[in-house]
Amino acid sequence: MEKSERRSLGGTVTTLRSSRGAVLVNQDGSYAYICPMKNESIVQNEKLIQEPQQIMLPVFGDDELAFYINPQDLPDLVDEVLDTYLTHSRVFLVFMCVQMIVEIIFDSMVWINQDRIEKLLALIYNKVPLADIHQMIILCFCINILFQCIYYASGITGAMRKSYKTLNVFGNLSILGMFLQIFLSYTYQFNILVFAFRVLSCIYAKFLSHLILSLILLPH
Repeated sequence: MEKSERRSLGGTVTTLRSSRGAVLVNQDGSYAYICPMKNESIVQNEKLIQEPQQIMLPVFGDDELAFYINPQDLPDLVDEVLDTYLTHSRVFLVFMCVQMIVEIIFDSMVWINQDRIEKLLALIYNKVPLADIHQMIILCFCINILFQCIYYASGITGAMRKSYKTLNVFGNLSILGMFLQIFLSYTYQFNILVFAFRVLSCIYAKFLSHLILSLILLPH
């Protein structure tokens, strides 16, 4: 223990470390401990200096859910979010490939059974000429093929390029694809499996786009 002694009129003062005060030895042999008082504002300032500075991370869509993180924990958080996105983007690409294969098989079946579909529609729309029914089937088939090209191009491009806007557009296209499947049900081209794929694609695309937005909002 570091200390120093000095004589005074009342007795001997033994000074301890500055943070621990001093011991006063009176002439009658009694002891008295002198504790220094600190200003409360100084103590608070010292605590503020000792505590690590925290960074506020906003949550997209709701400022009330914002949370704080220490700067030394920020790289680990960025790595976790990035690893989560990379893992789910690979799963999303596999999911898109499976969905595309299913739609190609279904479109091939529709094209092969085109004559049979025309006869079934002729029984329902008996007042419509067969030539008009044939043109309606071809038109709906071409619209569906054109939509699929835009749909898969935007989904795969958005996942590979990590583009928030492209994935957001893809999510909207998935919703449009659901309504397109309902419209195609009037021409016997509706597939419940394709409809379910569109719903899952919309949910997955929104999830990936919000992960990308989380990475954008993180401090650099």
